[in-house]
Amino acid sequence: MAILVLAETNGKTLVRDATAKAVNAVSGLGDVTLLCAGAGLGAAAEEAAMIEGFRKYSWPIMRHSVIVSPKPPPT
Repeated sequence: MAILVLAETNGKTLVRDATAKAVNAVSGLGDVTLLCAGAGLGAAAEEAAMIEGFRKYSWPIMRHSVIVSPKPPPT
């Protein structure tokens, strides 16, 4: 099953705790895509890419969508 989680932001930055809990809650149900939507959320998008538990990540920029893989954990 495909699952879409909308990253929570305060307009400029990611609300990491709430977003990570949402991803964690649904990660066992199927392929999770994390969407960080809004203008000027570059920093929030970068931080969201560090959350574990999702397969795809989408950050729409105006009319274009960017899908990237989650960043691997530091070694």
